[in-house]
Amino acid sequence: MLKHLCLFCMALSLSAFSEDAKFQKKLQRVIANSTNAFVFFPQGSGVLISSDGYILTNAHVLVGIEGKTTTVRTGDGNLHLAVIQGKDPQGDLALLKLHNVQGLSYINFAKMKDVSIGDICIAMGNPFALGMVDKNPTITVGVISALHMFHRNLKPILYYTDSIVTDAPINPGNSGGPLLDVKGKLLGINGMIQTALGLRSNTGIAYTIPINQIKMWVPVLKEANGENVYHAAEFTGLTFDKENTTANPKIKSVLKGSIADKAGLKANDSILQINRLDVWSEIRFYGIIRIYPGNTTLRFKVRRDDKTLSIKYLLAARQTHNLFFKLKVPSRKETWIRVLSVEEDSPAEKSGLRKDDILHSIKMNKRSVKISRLNYWFYETIAPDKDIQLRIMRNNKPHIIRYKTRGKIKQSKKKNQ
Repeated sequence: MLKHLCLFCMALSLSAFSEDAKFQKKLQRVIANSTNAFVFFPQGSGVLISSDGYILTNAHVLVGIEGKTTTVRTGDGNLHLAVIQGKDPQGDLALLKLHNVQGLSYINFAKMKDVSIGDICIAMGNPFALGMVDKNPTITVGVISALHMFHRNLKPILYYTDSIVTDAPINPGNSGGPLLDVKGKLLGINGMIQTALGLRSNTGIAYTIPINQIKMWVPVLKEANGENVYHAAEFTGLTFDKENTTANPKIKSVLKGSIADKAGLKANDSILQINRLDVWSEIRFYGIIRIYPGNTTLRFKVRRDDKTLSIKYLLAARQTHNLFFKLKVPSRKETWIRVLSVEEDSPAEKSGLRKDDILHSIKMNKRSVKISRLNYWFYETIAPDKDIQLRIMRNNKPHIIRYKTRGKIKQSKKKNQ
């Protein structure tokens, strides 16, 4: 009996070993097939998503690049000139295009509906610029730890409002690299990590921009002419019932004339879905809305008086560039953020702002934001019709400048379905 039991245990062990060996070989094939589609940046990683050279990375990987071109190295070892097509600095995505290329290796998109918690995933990256020593990207393996996670970073200002969480080891330099499934398809772009005690290194919690969000933004970034593009206008005017105990968030009140009011939402509505995505909390509500570009149709599924209703609303693009000045895009060598130009006869000029002034901070609604190389773009997103205060330096002396931002402009609406 003991002999038979021992033989049975040995057979199980051999079977498990055989399955492990098969899976390992499968992963090795996926990695080998994906390596040439990896892209090395001086400050991070990227991935080819088309045979004609479109590259995805994080917007923060491009911080400090002067102009709209940079040199990158693909996984096959070749150097290329890449042209920035567009950046989404809030959602931390950027799209670039290689010059005069065809037939390159690239990664196909996965389908978000096929992704589940516990799925094995593969992260490719260039942590600590190790790819400058070895031509190959590093590979780490983990699982999908969570889905639809809301995470906001303040330094720099980044919004990962519907992210994938993985425990695959991610470190500085992995930013912009691909997260793959076991078939070698793109699940998302790795970006932020959860820091601990101020240390920027792997903690077992990494945030990935999901493929469904990427699919919406690629067409927008292609048409951005190398400039920054921003998420839709804020969905304002709602107060949720904090004491609600049902499975879906319930609206307590709606401010008259607000976006929520114009959308047709009412007090006591329960929000069930937005664009067929389930809503289970207030954070989830705003997390879904903040993944969309401007001029996107939102389809709300709500419960009102024991009836289920569908409500559609076209969420406008965010009005940007309301401060009447432009900042010089800072290089990695520059510490200060300088004013590049000021609109003639504008409130900014009349209040005393000048070219080459050094901008330290912007204060609005009693909140002050320090402007740095990592978040200099923030000034483009300041809302219209707001009283602001700029803290600047000129000739080594501090100055305070106050004025009102540009008024609201009626925008033409082009739908993103």
